[in-house]
Order: sequence, then structure tokens, then C-alpha cells
Amino acid sequence: MQQRSGLQVSGGSWLPKGKRSMLVGKSTSIHMHRKAGIPLSENTAAEQSELISFSAVGNAERNPLKPGKYAAKRIFAGEKAQITEIAFDANVELKEHVARTPIIVSVIEGEIEFTVEGRKYPLAVGGCIFVEANVLHAVYAQIPARITVTFLSA
Repeated sequence: MQQRSGLQVSGGSWLPKGKRSMLVGKSTSIHMHRKAGIPLSENTAAEQSELISFSAVGNAERNPLKPGKYAAKRIFAGEKAQITEIAFDANVELKEHVARTPIIVSVIEGEIEFTVEGRKYPLAVGGCIFVEANVLHAVYAQIPARITVTFLSA
């Protein structure tokens, strides 16, 4: 079994160290993608699929909480979408702003209050909200929280 960057290859798929194959397919000669993720096949760029995250534990390691602040980190950049993860310490607000493209926000840890044009939506783990481009929104975390923001192509 070959190892690379804390991952091991098993049956043609890159996996977290010590994990059995969870990826299925006829993939061979798999390597880490230089931008983000792990290729799941050797298709053309237009057909390429990538594993972006194995678990929430890995998310916390790559984007740790900053005391009294929020920390944003892009975890995927593709032609059709980009994903940014934002980690919030307790009592931290991302003030009202707009995104230039439609977004999907998902809570992956903790709880947040998501405000869209003045309406407040409490969201917990698994909660998800869609916001059109150029719509005012804000995020407040009373307790430490982590979200992903998927920026969709316009």
C-alpha cells in the first residue's frame, strides 16, 4: 500500500490513513488534485468528480477557529462552483453583505442565525439555505460554528 500526505492508496483510491476503501469504481492511477479534492475517476476535466472533504474533523484541522473572529478558507474552486468554509468563534457576526453569485449555505458544526433581508433563520447542523445573487444577508454565531458556502456559477 502506497502512502502520500497522510493518505494511503488502496485499490486505486486515496483514503485517509487507516480507512478501508469507501470509493467505488474502476479508478486507477489516482493522485491528489493540485487545486482541491481527490479525483474519483480519470475522466476529462468536464466529467471530473472530486471528493472535497472526508469528515468534519478534517475541516476543523484545515480551518481552525480564531478567538473572537471568523476564519474563511476556500476548500474547492471549480468551473461551476466554489466552496468556502467559514469557522466562527462564539458571539461573532459576519455583517450584512451580498454575494455576486447565488449561494447555498450549509451548517456543518454548531448553530447560526442567518439573516436574509432582515428575516432571521435559526440553522443548526444539517441546516441549509439558498440565497440569490446580490441579496443582503448576514451570519451570527452565538456558539462556535462552522458553515460551508457554495458559490454557484451565475
